[in-house]
Amino acid sequence: MGAWSASVNGNDTAQDLLPEYSAAFYKYPVEEALEKLDAYVRANFCDESDPEEWVNYYYSLADFLWKKGILPDRVRDRAVEMIDSRFGMELWEQEEKSLLRQREKALAQLRQRLLSPLSPKKKIKPKVHMNPIFQPGDLIAVRLRTAGRSYVFHHSEKGGGLIHTQEEFQALDGKYVVIQLIQCHASWSSAFAPEIKDWWAYFRLFEGVHDGPPVGLDPDSLRPVLFDNSGEGLYPGYEQYHGGFYCESSMFWFKKRDYVLLGNRPVRSHSFEQCRYFPLIWGMDKPWSNPDSELISAMGRKTEAFPYQGALEPLDKMCRAAVGQSLRNAGIRGLDHREEILKEKNRASDALKQAAEQGRVYVLTHSGHLLAVLGVTERQINLLSVHPQAWGLGYEEQLLRFVLNQEPNELSIAVSAEDPTLFNTLKQVGFHGASEEAGVILMQAEA
Repeated sequence: MGAWSASVNGNDTAQDLLPEYSAAFYKYPVEEALEKLDAYVRANFCDESDPEEWVNYYYSLADFLWKKGILPDRVRDRAVEMIDSRFGMELWEQEEKSLLRQREKALAQLRQRLLSPLSPKKKIKPKVHMNPIFQPGDLIAVRLRTAGRSYVFHHSEKGGGLIHTQEEFQALDGKYVVIQLIQCHASWSSAFAPEIKDWWAYFRLFEGVHDGPPVGLDPDSLRPVLFDNSGEGLYPGYEQYHGGFYCESSMFWFKKRDYVLLGNRPVRSHSFEQCRYFPLIWGMDKPWSNPDSELISAMGRKTEAFPYQGALEPLDKMCRAAVGQSLRNAGIRGLDHREEILKEKNRASDALKQAAEQGRVYVLTHSGHLLAVLGVTERQINLLSVHPQAWGLGYEEQLLRFVLNQEPNELSIAVSAEDPTLFNTLKQVGFHGASEEAGVILMQAEA
């Protein structure tokens, strides 16, 4: 039955359909919307041959229409008839007597409500964010609201951090931080009107707090923030990283934050496809969470690139996990591809070992946690591995630039022609395509 309470809307069917009611009666006249709803429910949910589910639909619909002041007589009469005949009560009659009485009381109240005068007609609008905000790549300055709020150290618990005290947090009130829209994503679309969607916005945050909107700032100077927390991520033993945050796609909150559009810098949204995003709710102000704390506590974390001479085990573990995630993203997974997956993981392990024994290994860490590994053997980069949840955020570029400054000779790297993201990344840091053979591009960079 999918019910968790005896109320009219206390079941899965009603909760699934309520957004569709809003969409249907927002777009269509009442009778046309009813006709479309009836066909939709019969095709996708149930009909009268499933009484327990049918009443969940019909009672929630009648209740919705009464509250909006648009309940037709025929819907009212049919709902009342179903209540009076105890249609769909069989399962409830098998429950404990207390639950049965609760259901009977809820239906008696619905009956009384439906037979009472209609409430004034109300404007119907879906309770979703129907319009995307900003354009992908837009750089936006938003004002901090820290006065009267508590500083929650969600992302600074392991050391580092931009600030450390409540007083420092309060002093940031009215200052600005810079974010960039990666894309807007529709988390829900109406079955009746596909153009009615619930849009959520995906942003990345940059380091730095500014006294005012930093108009005229150099986009190349922006350094993205990586959210991380103390829980474990997709792979045991690894932190859970978030490449940015997602929030309500509503201009209300950005207007309230005195936003300033600083310009647009094109963003390769496909580079963020593997990223996890941290949920940030602008309207939340709780003792355990508020948006300003989430943003500020993610800042000021130390990122370092350096030659590595320690044990290979933690590096090998991350490299193999990164290979596994990359293959899963390419649709290569499961027992059918077990040998292929193992072969690719072993190839990464061998490349790491070879670089450690015959060349050099470089790593990049964030607050002491491993993010990227690069191996060089005989002037060739034979390994470039990034934590599965941090790829595309710019850390691979940071490590590559560091290595190019460290290596005295020309470096090369072989790249699959089917990997345009890596190809473009290498071009940005100074590599150029030297030759191509059998779907592999050899790229070189001068020291």
